[in-house]
Amino acid sequence: MAPTPSPRRNPRVTHLRPSVSFGLALAFVGGLGTTLAGCQDTPTTPALDTISAEVSALESRAGGVVKVSVPAEDPAPLFYTRVSPYPENLNQVFTDGRTVAIPVYRDPACIPADFNLFQIYDLPSPAGPGAFACPPIVEGEYLIEANAPFGQIPFQVHIRRGGQIWFVDHDEFMARTADGVLPWGRLAGEFTSLRIGMPDHFSELLRPRGEPEHQVIIASRGRLEDGSRFQFNVNHRGSEIRSITIHLDR
Repeated sequence: MAPTPSPRRNPRVTHLRPSVSFGLALAFVGGLGTTLAGCQDTPTTPALDTISAEVSALESRAGGVVKVSVPAEDPAPLFYTRVSPYPENLNQVFTDGRTVAIPVYRDPACIPADFNLFQIYDLPSPAGPGAFACPPIVEGEYLIEANAPFGQIPFQVHIRRGGQIWFVDHDEFMARTADGVLPWGRLAGEFTSLRIGMPDHFSELLRPRGEPEHQVIIASRGRLEDGSRFQFNVNHRGSEIRSITIHLDR
């Protein structure tokens, strides 16, 4: 899937130029493929301090690297959530076979009700700004070479805070998406099992270029709307989920 760049501000120059916002979107979704049947029930998961240590090591790389803040310097990826069983969108459904966890990256209040989340990307068009119309609810940064060519994706992305995790029952998810689509309005308004998590801690580390393998690690914990606790961790490398934990207090 070829990245379609969009404007970001390069802190090393004084003008706006087309760059990697859509490449960053690809970074978030690239390589997250897994089938619903391929999830593990008893995983091990990375700790938040492990993620911080790896990020610090990458940030200390010698010379020629630009750190770009999201959303202060770049408007963040061109999608609202990360959930799609489509092979062309890398089969990204995070489930342990009982619960599906759906990370949400933009303000839920303004996501179009008729947008099919399985499409992933909502690109700007003559009809409107697409996902750019909804403010991001995540904060972080990505690292990219100072002289990166047009359309280059970052070599590392780290989301440090924000976001939401929406949880639904696996069987209900399968039943309500049997027609091959998941409109936002259906997720927000029809799922009887829906529970919304507001993270106290959210960290997402990505190595999107596949050198040697694409990797994404999410470690999150926080409170559900009823005040109970949740934990959602996933470690995905290459085309496989190496570990996943979804725990919701009942």
